[in-house]
Amino acid sequence: MRMKTFIAITAACMLLAGTFSGCGADGNGQETEEETKEETKEETKEETAEETVEETEVENGQEPVNHSNISNGGLAAGDDGWVYYNVLTGEDGHLTRMKTDGTEKIELCEDFAMFINVEDGWVYYLRTSMAENDADSARIYKIKTDGTERTRLSDDTAVNVIVDGGWIYYFSMLEDGAIQICRMKTDGTGKEVLYEKTTYEFTVYDGWIYYVDSADEHSNLYRMKTDGKDTERLNEDATGRFFVSDGLVYFIANETPEGTTDSTTGEYQEAEQKLVLYRMKADGTEKAQIMEIGNGALNVSRDWIYYTDIVDGNIYRIKTDGQEKTMVQEDSASLILLIDEWVYYYANPDASMEGMKSIMGHFYRMKGDGTEAQMID
Repeated sequence: MRMKTFIAITAACMLLAGTFSGCGADGNGQETEEETKEETKEETKEETAEETVEETEVENGQEPVNHSNISNGGLAAGDDGWVYYNVLTGEDGHLTRMKTDGTEKIELCEDFAMFINVEDGWVYYLRTSMAENDADSARIYKIKTDGTERTRLSDDTAVNVIVDGGWIYYFSMLEDGAIQICRMKTDGTGKEVLYEKTTYEFTVYDGWIYYVDSADEHSNLYRMKTDGKDTERLNEDATGRFFVSDGLVYFIANETPEGTTDSTTGEYQEAEQKLVLYRMKADGTEKAQIMEIGNGALNVSRDWIYYTDIVDGNIYRIKTDGQEKTMVQEDSASLILLIDEWVYYYANPDASMEGMKSIMGHFYRMKGDGTEAQMID
């Protein structure tokens, strides 16, 4: 088995591929015995997404940061006319930036970077490696956008790195297998443990941390303030992957329909589980079904949801109200990243390729409507 800290990459890839979608026994939900506030919001009227959920108005005209790309591994990020991504070489890759028109490619460092965040002239990322006995893998780094002042920020084995409001939020993976949600300042100081129960996905949005509580046997979706206080339960669904965008929460629920009884034999037949994509307001109200979905790539930004179809494996998009489903590319993407008007994705891995390319494939991009498709790396 490759290096011990490569478990961070493995865990991340499991998240990206949707392995954890719909974890939990069922979607019935029961009250937990948390002393903090965990009251589910008042009963919500479940309708189709087309019929309900008005767009949330943003205070002061400024939209909170959408970290949905982090749920796809954060393998690319955009900032101020630049795109930060990896050029895959050999076993790993090199953190690189280019102009949004594809020109002026500049290598920043020889690190394969996951969970790329760009803020205030710095690129924050998780250095990962497939090399054996690389004790520096799964560590959080930052580097100036010009490639100078590369700095290691923590000794923690980390994953799911999110930079928001002057803090770095991340999973700390302990030697006993436990996973904690932690945060530290962007200079690496002031580490705080915010959540000590094992969970498998979280995001940060507008002063809240959204997460699935694995200690809750039904894997419901919760949120807490970014200081770890004021916990609220948002749904009673067995929740897998989720995103928060434009004041709305999109989540995949694992549902088991009622079975049927054979009229001749009287034998009861259980129904197959299905994955259903829902959306609701950020406070858990006005839940609305969008569509049934599979375990493939998925990302959300503003008016559109991009995903790989469960039937033909191609890339589709659909309005966030569940309307206007359209195939945009005949490719089976493993990851989908949304930056400005472009859709970036990895596809077509080949065992004959070297290193990470054998896992990730090539790096492509296209316009949101599927036009101007091109291979970057």
